[in-house]
Amino acid sequence: MVGVNGAQPLFANIKPAAGTAECVSYVFSATEFDNKAFEAVIQPGNGSLLDNNRTQGLFTASLMNGLKGAAAENGKVTTTSLTNYLKLNLPELAKSVQKIQIPRFHTENAGSEVTIVDGIKNQDIILEISFKGNHRTVILEDADLNIIKEDSTENGSWNVSVKKRSYAIYNKGEADLAKSIRIDGTKNVVQYEF
Repeated sequence: MVGVNGAQPLFANIKPAAGTAECVSYVFSATEFDNKAFEAVIQPGNGSLLDNNRTQGLFTASLMNGLKGAAAENGKVTTTSLTNYLKLNLPELAKSVQKIQIPRFHTENAGSEVTIVDGIKNQDIILEISFKGNHRTVILEDADLNIIKEDSTENGSWNVSVKKRSYAIYNKGEADLAKSIRIDGTKNVVQYEF
């Protein structure tokens, strides 16, 4: 939104009352000190929560995706898995809108890892791959180099059931030219053109 000025938070730092257990704080900053945090129209299909072309803060979009399951490891979003997810996802999301934004993390009294969200199921996701050009044999592999699908491009597209993780796709005999497909678990259907 043009001409909008940010406001200070409507809350102060919360301090535990005397006699309560030790408090652990995790502070995530949207960007590095003295740099800008950006908003952008998040386009459908890039792993965002928004598909209605509304403007949203890049950090907020990345954080919400992480909390909704994109940062989950072994069915849990933890302070470590969320931090690792934001370190990778936010710069990638910023790059997709021609910006540079790197998050920062601060902890006070941080001891062991804290579970934020538990019970996240690793659901099946439909990967829709459309092909530019025919007469090729294409291979889709998971991160462990297991072949998920190897087939001709004659039909023009594939629908493959996948899980949240990274995949590689390449023409047969051209593994060194493989392209990465990152499935972050925030969408039920992911479209990719190869």
